[in-house]
Amino acid sequence: TEHILLGLIHEGEGVAAKALESLGISLEAVRQQVEEIIGQGQQAPSGHIPFTPRAKKVLELS
Repeated sequence: TEHILLGLIHEGEGVAAKALESLGISLEAVRQQVEEIIGQGQQAPSGHIPFTPRAKKVLELS
């Protein structure tokens, strides 16, 4: 689900990014924290990547 958060704040223009910024949360700080916790892959995956059960649930509840 961390990748969903990163996607939501990637451009900095969406509702999620604006909501975090309105709470005084730096988008760059969020990116750095996520990267610290989960690390960064060497390359972007290619092809179809199925949702994990947790990611599916997050999207269903959104």
